[in-house]
Amino acid sequence: MNKHKKTFRMEELSPGMVLAENVYDNDGNILLSEGLALRDVYISKIKELDINSVKILSTVSESPIIDNNFKNILKRDLEIKEAKYEARKIVQDTFNKVYTGKGVQSERIFLVVNKIIDEILMNEDIVLNLSHMKSIDDYVFEHSVNVTIISILLGIHLGFNKIQLIELGVGAILHDIGKMLVPQEILNKPSQLNNEEFDVIKQHTVLGYELVRKIKNISLKSCRVVLQHHEKVGGSGYPEGKTIDDIHIYSRIVAIADVFDALTSDRVYSEKIDPHRATAIIIEGIENHFEHNLVKLFINIFKYYPKGLRVTINSNEVGYVIKEREARPKVKILVDEYGNKLANHFEVDLFTNPKNQIIDFNLEGMIKI
Repeated sequence: MNKHKKTFRMEELSPGMVLAENVYDNDGNILLSEGLALRDVYISKIKELDINSVKILSTVSESPIIDNNFKNILKRDLEIKEAKYEARKIVQDTFNKVYTGKGVQSERIFLVVNKIIDEILMNEDIVLNLSHMKSIDDYVFEHSVNVTIISILLGIHLGFNKIQLIELGVGAILHDIGKMLVPQEILNKPSQLNNEEFDVIKQHTVLGYELVRKIKNISLKSCRVVLQHHEKVGGSGYPEGKTIDDIHIYSRIVAIADVFDALTSDRVYSEKIDPHRATAIIIEGIENHFEHNLVKLFINIFKYYPKGLRVTINSNEVGYVIKEREARPKVKILVDEYGNKLANHFEVDLFTNPKNQIIDFNLEGMIKI
């Protein structure tokens, strides 16, 4: 049956209907993505924004969910949620076994990493949305799963094969396992750590590495992620102060995912910050903390363009971001399509001008605004 878009008023919406277009919040950020199956909580969010109607995928018979494609979307949405929930349970169980001194089995870890990879490959966009659903409860476990999702997405876009994705995913999901061997009163301290306490926390990399090295079938490359995810490309990280050439690519990937998810999550000692601000902090860490090419890939995937970022739009005009929105910010144009600097700058809102889009950006020399 042929699918088409049909406008539904708010009172006509029901769980299971599939969005035909993105739904934006009042600031122009994507609230719900095209292709997402509606649930009660999503409908409530739309009503909070005083949106009168939305576009729903339908069929010629105007039955929005009878097409097999719709059923497949609903099925994938559920499967991805189940994969993320299962991953969190396995991480929690694995970490608790370490904390209580019990042995750790690798089979369940490999199974859940495989499942996450398969679900991302089937429907990357929905996983991206789910990766933003975070809670302060059991932060370490939730964080490990989110870091795994972000890392695997980067690995996919780097062209990693299935074996490499599994190695990366296993390293990512276990990267903080050493924290179970750190005194919990330090790990969960609600205020800033002193120097002595921070030195104790830093030991989680070495303790975790020594632990996972003993787990059957965990590759050395995965183990290196546990050891190296706090190393910095400029050599100022820990535990060994390695520079970029001596830090494995998996570890350089997880370093970005780790910091981004930490900054955008509520923690016992710190409230989350906006993803655009988190991205700006990551950009500031290029050359010293993070690898330039990986940061650029990260932004290309997640499309968080922070204020001050120099961008090129598809008209070949160059400017910088002055208002942050996911994927479609407002840009002040400084250079015309022929490369001439403009005496009179003007603004282009990519949200209200959907034909315009960002095609490139420059991570050096962000403008302070």
